[in-house]
Order: sequence, then structure tokens, then C-alpha cells
Amino acid sequence: MKSSERKERSVYQLKKIGLLLAAWLFFSIGTGFAAASAKAGQGDSTAGIGFGSQGNTYFFEMKPQDDWAVGVHYFNQNSLDMTDLYGQFNLADNHFKAIIGNRIFGSTADSRVYIGASISGKLSSDWVGYTSLIGGDRFQELQLGATYKVTDHYGLNFNYRSLKYEGDKSNLDVGLVFNF
Repeated sequence: MKSSERKERSVYQLKKIGLLLAAWLFFSIGTGFAAASAKAGQGDSTAGIGFGSQGNTYFFEMKPQDDWAVGVHYFNQNSLDMTDLYGQFNLADNHFKAIIGNRIFGSTADSRVYIGASISGKLSSDWVGYTSLIGGDRFQELQLGATYKVTDHYGLNFNYRSLKYEGDKSNLDVGLVFNF
């Protein structure tokens, strides 16, 4: 085999490995928050409560500016308590957001910084769908959901969460969302 053929083959192998790593990162970083709400404007706040197959969730989020929001999210999943403090930053038209946060696991105060992204969009005049992925040190989360707009201030949220932390945990959730 000629030197140029070996070099070309090595470059091909590196590209293939890079593509596989990028795909693995995208699909394993898990999902965090695309807060289950109608489009909130500057100064608006959103709160929600959800009841699930493996635990409950509560969140509060406020949007001081049009292009970012901060929030706190508590949930219990498979007997594991978790509290998130996070920020979301609009990247494209309020539909694609970057997420940075800190998750506290249980009463041990095991705290981990994470990053992620979320995307949301209108499914119909009354439905908004969302997905988010987050990942930190030894945990990843994926979240998929849809919110049905009951009124301008209330919605019903349907959500699936898959968490990889000390094993795989998943939860189906139904809840209420309040915009004020």
C-alpha cells in the first residue's frame, strides 16, 4: 500500500470516528428543559406541576429579557430527588435555546454543572412540542413533550423524561402549566 493511500485511508478513518463521536454526543447528552409553556414574553413567569409514573415535578421560570430565562426545577424520579437551577438563552427565533445549569442530586448535595439545548415549535394552533437534551458529569437526560393550550394562561403538559444516572430511569408525566 502506498504512503498516499495510507494517508487517505487514515483521514477517512478519522472523519468516520469524528462523525460517530458527534452523533454519540448529540444522542447521549440527554434532555433538560424546554419548559412546558406557551411562548412567554419579557417579564413573564411560568410555573408548573406534573405527576408521573415514577415521580413528580415542579418548576418556576421567569424571563427577565426576551432572549434569556432563569428557573428552578425540582423533581423526584424513581425515588431520587433532583433540583436544577438553570438559565436558557435564545439562539434562534425563540425556538432553539442553549441551556446551562446546576443539578443537585438528593440529600447528599452531589452537585453537577451541565450544558444542553432545547428546541420547540408549534404542532397546531393549540399544541406546542418540545425536546431538550442536557448532560453533565456522569449523567445525561432527554426530555420530549407537548403542551396543549387550554387558555392564554393555562396549559396541559404531557412529557417523557429519560435519565441516565446510576442506571437508566424514565418517567411519563402529565401536568398543569401556568403563565403569568
